[in-house]
Amino acid sequence: MENNPPSPATSESSTATRVFGTRISDRDLTEIELHSVESINDLHRTHPEPNHKVRQGSALQSLSEAVRTGEQAVALRISELIQELKILRNNLTAITEGSRSGQ
Repeated sequence: MENNPPSPATSESSTATRVFGTRISDRDLTEIELHSVESINDLHRTHPEPNHKVRQGSALQSLSEAVRTGEQAVALRISELIQELKILRNNLTAITEGSRSGQ
């Protein structure tokens, strides 16, 4: 593992984060975070969504229903597989016992 001294660009900060092999100072990370927050705020200002709560609630309800339906379908399929396994076990037992009695 290489021990490279910090570059002059990152030596201004006492700590730095390594991202994809590049050192980014804490100050630079803070700047990036602030610009991200500003961009998100600008997006919300330019594209207001007054019903975003109603749609979130509806989406959450739809998602919950889909999960419930999926769980029911999985439970049904597991039940079918258990029944098939029981039949296969009975058939295998019958075949095994039949071959023993024929010897």
